[in-house]
Amino acid sequence: MPEGPAMSDSDAKVSGPEAGLPDLSKCELVQELGTTTEGPTLVVRDAATGRRFVLKIYDKSLLRDSEFATRVRRDAQLASGLVHPNVVRVFGAAEWLGDLVVVRDYVEGASLAEVLASKGKLGAVETLSVALAATLALERGRQVGLTHEAVSPTNLLVARDGSVKLADLGVAKPRPVEPSISKTGVAVRSPAYLPPEYFELRGSLDTRSDLFSLGTVLYQCLSGQTPFKGDTTAEVTFAVRNGIFRPLREAAPEVPRSFANIIEKLLQSRPADRYENPMALLADLEAVRAGRVPEAQRKAVAEAIREKQEAERQAAAAPAPVAAAAGAAPAAAPPRPNRTWVATAAIVLVLAATAAFIVFGPRGKAPAKKNVGERVEAPAPVEDPAALARKAREELERISKASEQGKALEPAEKLAAVQAEMGKLKEIEKTYAGTEAAAEAQKRLRPLQAEAAFQGALIYAREHPADREGIAARLREIVEKYRDTAAGYSAERRLDEFEDTARKKAQALFDQARQRARDLVGKRRFGEALAQFDELLATNPAEAIKQNVLLEKNAITSEAERAYLDVQRRAQEKTAGHYYEEAKALYDQVVATFGVEPFVGRAKSEIAIIAPLLKSAAARRLEAIDAAKYQFFLTRLEPSLAQARTWELAAATAEAEKLRAEFRTAGIESYLDAYLGDLALLSSLKARVVRRLGDAANAVAVRDFSLGKLGGKFDPQWLEARVVQADDAAVVFRYGELDVRRTWSQFAPDELYKLGILATDRNDPQAHLALGVHCLYANLPTVAARELHLARPAAPDAAASYLQRVDVLLGMEKAAPAAGPQEEASRLLLEAKRYMNEQAWDRALYRLATLREKHASKVYDISAHLDDINQRIAQCKKQVEKLEIEANLALGREVTPLRESLFDEWQQRFGKWALADGVLRCDNPEEHDAECLFSLRHPPAYELRASVRVVEGTGALLRLAGKARPNLAFWVHAAKPDLVGLTMAQPEDQQADERRTQPFAFKPGEWYEIRATVSPMNVQVTIGDAYAVRMPNKLPPEPSGLQTYGFVVNPKTRAEFRDFAVRALREQ
Repeated sequence: MPEGPAMSDSDAKVSGPEAGLPDLSKCELVQELGTTTEGPTLVVRDAATGRRFVLKIYDKSLLRDSEFATRVRRDAQLASGLVHPNVVRVFGAAEWLGDLVVVRDYVEGASLAEVLASKGKLGAVETLSVALAATLALERGRQVGLTHEAVSPTNLLVARDGSVKLADLGVAKPRPVEPSISKTGVAVRSPAYLPPEYFELRGSLDTRSDLFSLGTVLYQCLSGQTPFKGDTTAEVTFAVRNGIFRPLREAAPEVPRSFANIIEKLLQSRPADRYENPMALLADLEAVRAGRVPEAQRKAVAEAIREKQEAERQAAAAPAPVAAAAGAAPAAAPPRPNRTWVATAAIVLVLAATAAFIVFGPRGKAPAKKNVGERVEAPAPVEDPAALARKAREELERISKASEQGKALEPAEKLAAVQAEMGKLKEIEKTYAGTEAAAEAQKRLRPLQAEAAFQGALIYAREHPADREGIAARLREIVEKYRDTAAGYSAERRLDEFEDTARKKAQALFDQARQRARDLVGKRRFGEALAQFDELLATNPAEAIKQNVLLEKNAITSEAERAYLDVQRRAQEKTAGHYYEEAKALYDQVVATFGVEPFVGRAKSEIAIIAPLLKSAAARRLEAIDAAKYQFFLTRLEPSLAQARTWELAAATAEAEKLRAEFRTAGIESYLDAYLGDLALLSSLKARVVRRLGDAANAVAVRDFSLGKLGGKFDPQWLEARVVQADDAAVVFRYGELDVRRTWSQFAPDELYKLGILATDRNDPQAHLALGVHCLYANLPTVAARELHLARPAAPDAAASYLQRVDVLLGMEKAAPAAGPQEEASRLLLEAKRYMNEQAWDRALYRLATLREKHASKVYDISAHLDDINQRIAQCKKQVEKLEIEANLALGREVTPLRESLFDEWQQRFGKWALADGVLRCDNPEEHDAECLFSLRHPPAYELRASVRVVEGTGALLRLAGKARPNLAFWVHAAKPDLVGLTMAQPEDQQADERRTQPFAFKPGEWYEIRATVSPMNVQVTIGDAYAVRMPNKLPPEPSGLQTYGFVVNPKTRAEFRDFAVRALREQ
């Protein structure tokens, strides 16, 4: 992450087109980001410019408070004049579709929360960048009178250019009405990032409150966890209000002490103990970055020095000891520890530790070089321990001064100076063995050893600049071995800078590989697209690059899967129409271009299934090519034929004309011309029928052309109904006192034939020709042959042509070659797959079982597909079993879905789940909940019954409704009886769950039968006759009708479940 830029007056200027609100009437909705405590958040796009904006829509219940509504507008107005590189721009407040909205800029990138979710935690340099950027943003807001009041990882955005921006500065947040959950959801924000004063009923929030929230974010960045812990919201709130958190130096020992002290100061419970404003914090952060001692730590060291000097003055003023008796020689006093030396050593250690942890940024200009090579002379024998200590202290001070003078030396000179200093310290350690000076010398050796290694690495880097791996390995070794020293941190920073160059190069290679891969994906060459990243991975790039490569590969594989499913769908349409060659061509393209398993293997398997069908089709085509062409013509013409059969002749003509280009390509355009001539003949026949039915003097009755069915039943009265009106669209019958209108599509083909007989002269051969054509297309070939024979005297050529087509149809029906065993097997397998896609599991199962049975009896040879068939049979059986369960639920019967045959259908996440002898066992050693859920389709009112036993740990939940958030559950808490009850998980993780508790003492190891009744209005849970808890059901209905329930086991818990049953209820 980049470091936050320095703030200047020019940052606050507003200019250009961004200075005003966008025209929301010209914006279109792009995405809904979610709903927070204030209301929903949307992303819209300006249709004219394509620019995106974020709209924060305030809930109308919040705006009933006129003071809050005024604050929303005031804050947005103040923020609209604030332009800063670390602040997401707010354009102001406006009315949009009747709602009050605040409009801010849209930032391409990710939130800090997403970054932490991916990486776990950040390094000290990255975290310092976040701290600087956020502090600059808060200071800029303070200057114009704005506080944020909700700083958290979700509001810190990392843009694509790497800059860190604070979002929602100037977006007013509702203040807490109560220190607990309020009706509007104000206080359901996660308390982990809120300051203690937030929970005070009359507490005021100011910029120090934002600094507290920033401290929690920085703590999480460095340690990977929030500072304030608790199993419940109440416990986290208690920790926040009382300042109970693990010191950062324990949670993340590698963090420099100077940086840790700054963050721990931010987390003080009393606002007065924190930084007064962001500028004060910024000064200390800049000091850390520049390698200086922060002001807070400098004051602490100065105070320690003053206390040491005061101790020395008090020791000098103390009276000398008096002899025990007059004239007696004074007894030798036992040696006393020199407390002044102890105090001085403590100060030296503080200073040494301070210097050791200053690791960020370049140092200031170094002092002039001085001689650091002087030897340490062995002290003269001194009997007085205090004198010996003073001598040792003087030697250590001389070494310290020489060390300070040698900081600006070149690496080779500095290495020699460090080695000389190490020699002196070893000499002191040897000379003053057993003293505090020797111990101090020994402590100083480790940082010097780290410094020597670091300078050696710098020398190697200067002499071998091309050996990047060797340089990185040396720096990495220093970091791993001497992480707690100043040289270790310097090496870590150099390593970060060194690897940053490598990362940029790797990023450039990644961008190039991604572009090549996307070009290949557009050509459906997925295997080659995946291979574009191999060269980059061979260089062992940074973990972030590896993650990006993994995401791109997953995206390519997903795109390959979508493309294959599209090919499969199109191929199945072709096989359903018996266009096996076209289906095979689609699969051949997959084999030739995809280059990714399992799709190539699946395509080859499909080709093997189609091969027998292709062979038999080729044989039939060679035997009767004309019949095949005509059949193809009729198949493609089926929509038009269906209209022609019911005398919708104008529509049939238009539909047929759409296929002219295709028939021309196929070489059968002449068939289409002949067909259009037939439609013209049928039009003349229909005109005759309309004229005949319109003859009121000789009205036609239903009995004249029909058997008298009405609505599928025989109706004698309908037989007497007579035609009163007829036109090209419909016929009207007088049925008793009613007029019944029937369109021509409602007449059966044989009824139309009889109407044609009524309307024509039986001695007219042309009429017989028209009737024969109608019967030909109405699939009445025998009647068609009879009518066409009667038409021969007047039109012998036309009648003969039509009779040939009738003979073709009759010949195909009678002499179609029998399909071979392999062709039958292929057709059955294709049908089974199609039925599985349509979720017609019983039909698919019948065909698959037939295939396996005939394979066993050696009728078919499906060895190549047997494993796939067996897997599909197992899948169909499970789905059929689920359909039987759902049918029993529909009949009001109780069902038991916890079966070994269906256990694979239970959706398991985390933990170790096992079902044996009717008991479902879960061992969850992880840090998050384990789930085992099942879904069935039935009405939303139902009853659940299950027996639960907590073997070890805190407890479990019986999930009553909902697959993900939001959901309803009953908490079986074995550790805390007061938490037992119903809970509704909110849609967002940071929102507190809604609970309705009723204490109950669950004893570990004992079984408890729990009954739950779920309806769209309420949820109730009972345990025997002594326990009941009830709450409203606020879950939205599931549109698909699927109801989800099951079991959830708490972290570090073992639990068991049995006798799980479901029964659908009638809604009252």
